Amino acid sequence: MNLFYKFLAAILFFSTPFLSYGKDEGQIFFESNPLNISFPQAGSIFLPIYSVLKKDIPGDGDFNLEIYILVPEGNTYKNKYVGTIHPEGAPPVVRSVFFHDVNKSPGSELFVLVSYSTNHYDSGGEYFKVYIYNREVDSSTGGLSRVTSVEEKLGEGLEGSIEGKPSRAPYKNAADVRKLLKKFGY
Repeated sequence: MNLFYKFLAAILFFSTPFLSYGKDEGQIFFESNPLNISFPQAGSIFLPIYSVLKKDIPGDGDFNLEIYILVPEGNTYKNKYVGTIHPEGAPPVVRSVFFHDVNKSPGSELFVLVSYSTNHYDSGGEYFKVYIYNREVDSSTGGLSRVTSVEEKLGEGLEGSIEGKPSRAPYKNAADVRKLLKKFGY
C-alpha cells in the first residue's frame, strides 16, 4: 500500500477519539487499498478498515469492516464515517464500490458490495450482500444513512451450495446489481 495512505490512516486513527473507542488500536488493519472516488465529492478517498470486536460484543474474535471516506477540504482531508459492516460468520470482504441514483435526490448513492466466505458440512460458498448509503447523516450511528428499502429489494444470496444443491446469488458484481436495479425501475 502507498506509504502516504499508511501515514494518513495512522494519523486518522490515533488522532480521532471515536475511531478508537472500544477497539484495541493494535488490532486494526486495511481491508484493501484506498480507492479514489467522487462521493461525496471529487477527490475523496474510500478507506475500508478492519477492526477486532471487543470481548463483550457477540462474535468475539471476528472483524468489523469500518468504512470511512476522506473528503478533501482545502489542503487537508476531513474524516467522514460511513458505517460499519458486521461479520456474518466470516469477515466481510469488499467486492465492489460504485454509485447509482436510487432516490431521485441530487447525486448518486454509494453502493458497497461485500461477500462472506461460508463453509458448513453441507453448505458453502460466497454469500453476497449490498449496502447502500446516501449523503445524509444518521444521527443514531453517526455514519451515513442507509437506503434499506432498496437493499431489501435487491436481497442477498449464496453462490455455492445449500444442503448439497447448487445455489446462485442474485448478483456477484456491480454489473449484476445494476441489472437488478434497472429491473426494479432505478
